Amino acid sequence: RSPLSYDCRHPIILGKGSHLAALLVRRSHEEVKHFGVNTVLCNLRQRYWPIRGREQVKKILSSCVLCKKWRGNPGVQFMADLPASRVDFPNPPFTLTGVDYFGPITTKAGFRGGRREKRYGVVFTCLQTRAVHLEVAQSLSTDDFLKVFSRFVARRSKPKRMFSDQGTNFVGAEREMRQLVKELCNDVVLKAKLQQEGLDWNFNPPFAPHMGGAWEAMVKLAKRAITATTNGAQLTDDELSTVAAECEAMLNNRPLTYVGSDPDDVEPLTPAHFLAAGQLMPLLPSEIQVDEVSPKRRWLFLQSIMLKIWKRWQKEYLPCLQRRPKWNQTVRNLEPGDLVLILDPNQPRGRWLRGKIEETFPDDRNVVRSAKVLTQNGVLHRPVTKLILLLREH
Repeated sequence: RSPLSYDCRHPIILGKGSHLAALLVRRSHEEVKHFGVNTVLCNLRQRYWPIRGREQVKKILSSCVLCKKWRGNPGVQFMADLPASRVDFPNPPFTLTGVDYFGPITTKAGFRGGRREKRYGVVFTCLQTRAVHLEVAQSLSTDDFLKVFSRFVARRSKPKRMFSDQGTNFVGAEREMRQLVKELCNDVVLKAKLQQEGLDWNFNPPFAPHMGGAWEAMVKLAKRAITATTNGAQLTDDELSTVAAECEAMLNNRPLTYVGSDPDDVEPLTPAHFLAAGQLMPLLPSEIQVDEVSPKRRWLFLQSIMLKIWKRWQKEYLPCLQRRPKWNQTVRNLEPGDLVLILDPNQPRGRWLRGKIEETFPDDRNVVRSAKVLTQNGVLHRPVTKLILLLREH
């Protein structure tokens, strides 16, 4: 007896999964201007009553390309395991090294009325011991980077593998900084230098800062330490180098493992324990007089202490890296031929590029982490976290 229309009081039953029901849901979705599930279902029930309607509407709306374009979320993948090289031990510090720039930092020439110059911090971090080496670059040129890298190698030894981001993921940074890393990827002189040194340099895909979290975290700590130390003061180049060295020492003395409240607890491991033999002295048993040991036995003794430290690193530090607080579900991989929308944080959503997957790059577990996408501007390499799936090939 309600005042509703006859069609609303006696709706046509739509079976679950029927093709007719899918067509009617799509039409209703277009009629309500691509609104959400509740609006579509309310409009559809003015004349029809789909069995398990909410489930059907959700399924149809999840395949709407226009809705994906304006409201779709980028892809996620199961968090990758740590590479075997990062958990292998013992290795000299900085065997595996990540590098990144931060800045600019404004310095002054002289003490009054001097010219202002831009300087850039360079963070080298060991991916195993988490040790940090800080340098100050005079500019963003390739030549200055080679000077910084040469100083790093002279003081910390030559790494076997280097890791860094590509220039396009420096969102909000200066155009020169992006240009620098682009030059590092393509510079012939640098490549020849790296081949001569026997280095393997690995670049992350553009717009993938989460793949370089190990050095991004150190950049955050270094910037915080330098900012707290200078307190906004204008420094000279010499003063900035001194502050960088002090902050480096502070970062290398940070604890890697749990710091207990009991005074009898063992001293927590720090990156400095792996960098300098002098840092091992507090860990030596007090009853052994090292000075009375012969040089040969002393060397063997220090080697055994280093091995014990690496054993502690394996037992106390490595288990802390097993947590997977997010990205703990495996999703279907992107495949060549899929149509995707490329997320660009520097552009409004309506101007994001659309493209077609040309090539995918799976890891050793066959999980796709990045892909090459053919767009109207050429082929772009992007991680799956910056790709929104619009339509599958199959």
